[in-house]
Amino acid sequence: MKKKGSDLLPFIAMVIVQVGYAGSNVVTKLVMDTGMDPFVQTAYRPIFATISIAPFAYFLERKSRPKLTLSVFFQIFLCSIIGVCWRSYDIVTVSWTCSDWPIGISLEARVNEKYAAPYSSTLLMFFMASFQCMIISFCVVPKASEWALNPIRAISVVYNGTVCSSLALYLCSWCIERKGPLYVSMFNPLLLVIAAFLSWILLREKLYLGIVVGSILTVVGLYGFLWGQKKEMQQSNNKNEIEEEDVVETNKEDNKADLELQLVHNSDIHAFPTNMNSHN
Repeated sequence: MKKKGSDLLPFIAMVIVQVGYAGSNVVTKLVMDTGMDPFVQTAYRPIFATISIAPFAYFLERKSRPKLTLSVFFQIFLCSIIGVCWRSYDIVTVSWTCSDWPIGISLEARVNEKYAAPYSSTLLMFFMASFQCMIISFCVVPKASEWALNPIRAISVVYNGTVCSSLALYLCSWCIERKGPLYVSMFNPLLLVIAAFLSWILLREKLYLGIVVGSILTVVGLYGFLWGQKKEMQQSNNKNEIEEEDVVETNKEDNKADLELQLVHNSDIHAFPTNMNSHN
């Protein structure tokens, strides 16, 4: 039962991530149709991600937060560029494509290994990315009027910051720790499927036959991958169990041999004084 739960939870987490990204596609398309520049959208994204994760970093890690070294700070800075800033522009400006998430998340996972305060390191990463994205976006869109937020734009940037940045980053990192980066990357094509159906339902966009066929093939391929990975893990576990049994049997035989040698040695010791007495 525990094993089934350990397999099911990462699957549910990654589906939630892809649904969140698909919702971002829909919301972002709506605000772009109203004239919002994608660079402005991207600049606001890490700001709201920072705000959303700050309470967790403060209340959960304020007593256990380790000292931040210069080496770890530099690695977090690199993660803010590669894992957040670049990835945010890729997602917002190149719609309907899958970013190479595992690269950035793998770097963030390494940082968490050296700095045992994941919320604090993520907070610092988003905080630095906020300045980076703001500088880049302001150079591209210098007009202050383009940065105004009406209700739909505010909903969009808050959603992208909280769901598609902080929540998605946490879930993906959690899944990579348990299943590896390949497992996470295999769910990327599912984004196209979910986004196509959400656009069809919410935006009344046409759903072409090619999209339907591609969606079916994507789901079948994903199921095949998960099935194959499960079989591989079962074989690996069976192999480990056999090896452990062999080790136990070997240890038992060694212990038995040692005991026999010890008994023979003790019998020889007791026999030696008896022989000496007979001679006397």
